[in-house]
Amino acid sequence: MSSPQRLLFAYCKCFLSQNVFLPKYALYVNYFEDDAKFKREYQALIPEIDIESSLLIAKQEIRRRLILRENVLQRVQLVKERYRLLYPELQHHFDAEDVFDKNNMKVTKVGKEVFSMPVFTSSFAEKFLAEVQHFKSSKLSHEQPNSMNRHGVLLDEIGFQDFISRVREEYIQPQARQLFNDPNLVLDSHKAFIVKYALEEDTELAEHFDNAEVTLNVAISQDYEGGELVFKNSSGNTSTIGYEHKFCHGVLHKGSHIHQALPITSGERWNLIIWARSSEARANCCPMCSSSPNLYPASPGTFGDGFRLSDPSSSTCNFN
Repeated sequence: MSSPQRLLFAYCKCFLSQNVFLPKYALYVNYFEDDAKFKREYQALIPEIDIESSLLIAKQEIRRRLILRENVLQRVQLVKERYRLLYPELQHHFDAEDVFDKNNMKVTKVGKEVFSMPVFTSSFAEKFLAEVQHFKSSKLSHEQPNSMNRHGVLLDEIGFQDFISRVREEYIQPQARQLFNDPNLVLDSHKAFIVKYALEEDTELAEHFDNAEVTLNVAISQDYEGGELVFKNSSGNTSTIGYEHKFCHGVLHKGSHIHQALPITSGERWNLIIWARSSEARANCCPMCSSSPNLYPASPGTFGDGFRLSDPSSSTCNFN
């Protein structure tokens, strides 16, 4: 199992300036510590009455991201000291028979480079969801997964890094190599989190792509309606691919595949999202800014954004 303790991972500095989501306008903006430039760039997209509040949101999000990166080890340690697991075996006893549905290799093609398959057993999914809800009820301080998902949990920060690493290496990587016809693909890091959708909280997710080479999205709850995923056809035309979540099933797709989540209409939808990353694939070009990565080191023992400091950088980018 690859370990961030043995490898030095890094972030791209674009995280501290780009791709800030403004929910009111379903708009992604950049902020480069220049208020006047921000106002000039977005005056045609944001009404004048809202430009100051939108600027404030962008600045607050950049500050949140900076704190997220700087204080990660303190948050991990705080959880380790104060949180008592409901099901300790979920972290410490990885038994594939208990975790994975024995039919998990039965793959259904949803669309080009979009696949669905059974992933977890129902007993595991129920325990996993109960553990996450138990953590949420503890009221311990934790960071939201990103600027769009405000009510989720970052799983590496609550003790699930080793577990998710095994899922990535023993499940996601073999599936991705076969389904995407890429036998040499190495997924050596991840960002894993829970998303929660509920009425009067996050109800939907705007069109976006993931900061990942491969994404696995697994439904771990079942008492809800709505919330389907819609993928844009990868050929670039306007046709779409629909996917309706099914309990314990996952959808596996390229992170670069543009998609959105439709509004939930009742109940609560909880999903496990694993962004699996390849340092080799992103060595020369950051998928978020489409430029040569401008790196700074992640905290020891963490995966950063999947870049390796030892990876050579060049100016060649070829993201579609």
